[in-house]
Amino acid sequence: MGQPQPVGAPPFTVEEAVALAIRQNPHLSAAAREVVAARAGVRAARALANPALIFAPAITSAGGSDEELLFQQPLELNGTRAARTGVARANLRVAQAQAIVELRNLVAATKTAYYELARAQEQRSLAVDLLQIAAEIDRITRRQVELGSRAGIEQTQTAIEVARARQQVVLAESQVASARAALNLLLGQTGPDAVGMGLLSPLTFTSEPVDEEAAIRQALAARAEIAGEEASRDAFRHGARLARAEGRPDLAPQLRAESVTRGLNNAGLGIAV
Repeated sequence: MGQPQPVGAPPFTVEEAVALAIRQNPHLSAAAREVVAARAGVRAARALANPALIFAPAITSAGGSDEELLFQQPLELNGTRAARTGVARANLRVAQAQAIVELRNLVAATKTAYYELARAQEQRSLAVDLLQIAAEIDRITRRQVELGSRAGIEQTQTAIEVARARQQVVLAESQVASARAALNLLLGQTGPDAVGMGLLSPLTFTSEPVDEEAAIRQALAARAEIAGEEASRDAFRHGARLARAEGRPDLAPQLRAESVTRGLNNAGLGIAV
């Protein structure tokens, strides 16, 4: 889509612009990866803590090590795993809320830029029409001046109007170029890949009755920013629970062996607190 659309091509719709922006936007892709990473963090937090394995073989003599093997698996009965999982789940909700905010901001910005370009193109078309009308009036006035039916000052005035109309066309062209560049930036299309967008969908407006109070309640309930802040609050709360849980004793089954390299001697099971 790096070139202007050919004649007869379907218009470039706002839905196509939004879909292209979602595919190309790097910030949205990064937010999606953050959600994937947060989900992996939840899975990791739900797992038991890694077991501890210590193997210290005696090399020079039988007395080189009092205990050659120690295997210990913390059970996390003190609540650390539950608190750790709560923190991870809250962080997942934060990442999801941030991704939704990024998506909504991108969609809103893309639609705004799209309609701004459509408005600029309509203004350019109007400016071109006004230039054609001014040029036609100037041509008729010039002919009448040549025939002597009108004063020469009137042709001067129409020529000034033509010059003013040309300036408006140039200004409208610059506004179209600026609006197109802004939209292409959101679409991730720059340089030779920039979208030409020669034809956009026509602007249509429909009036529908709206329940203001219901709309406000729905908007507040759907605000991802609020959900994200609530998730951040929950993450701090679970973090405090985790800190308290880590200060409580825990049970850890153990396997100890005094000797392994010279045969399994004095091995036994125990529970550490």
